[in-house]
Amino acid sequence: MKACGTCGYPHGTTCNVCGERSCDCPTCDVYLRLSYDPKGLELGIDRQYDECEPRATTGGWRIRHVWADNDLSATTGEERPGFEGLLKSKPERVVCWHSDRFVRRNDDL
Repeated sequence: MKACGTCGYPHGTTCNVCGERSCDCPTCDVYLRLSYDPKGLELGIDRQYDECEPRATTGGWRIRHVWADNDLSATTGEERPGFEGLLKSKPERVVCWHSDRFVRRNDDL
């Protein structure tokens, strides 16, 4: 099995940092949220990802999972399945477009 060009350790996944098929680079999860998207086009979600992916790569992190809550406000108290899944998954680190996409209420901290 070919080792990761960044960390040298086989892991069995494709690394977004070095492009190798196997790696053990540090991981991150990406969290994306758009409060208002009545047409469900997810264009804002796509734009957020387009900015988050290079942040992860520049940080030397392999994206483990992308979580998204589209058309869900963080201030209404409505459950955000992506956010809840992210917390339950216990990521090493989180990359998000802006901190207000991640948390809006002190309860979430």
